[in-house]
Amino acid sequence: MYGPLDPLGTIEILMSNEMIHIKGSLLYSELLFFILDRY
Repeated sequence: MYGPLDPLGTIEILMSNEMIHIKGSLLYSELLFFILDRY
């Protein structure tokens, strides 16, 4: 069970969310550069 009683589990979830966010941002900026490059 993840929750306030499991700080490590919560940190793990936050870390993975952060990684997903960073990967998403990288993908988005790559897409943006690709679109800008075509014009």
